[in-house]
Amino acid sequence: HAKIDHDVILRACSIFGGVKIFTPSNVKVEVVSTSIFGGVSNKRRQGEKSDGTKKSEKTLFIEATCLFGGVEIQ
Repeated sequence: HAKIDHDVILRACSIFGGVKIFTPSNVKVEVVSTSIFGGVSNKRRQGEKSDGTKKSEKTLFIEATCLFGGVEIQ
């Protein structure tokens, strides 16, 4: 239930496991990852919110490192 008022950087590291990140619908998500036998899956819909309005200009930058594991963004 985080309230994001400005751009934020989140660093996630997954080694032989998994990380799930639940993001608010009103922020844009940008992902940069370094993955070895793992990866990042972004399951969010980008663009407009369900009520048809444009998303906010706030951005959540996710820097992910995955080693035999994964990061899932929802």
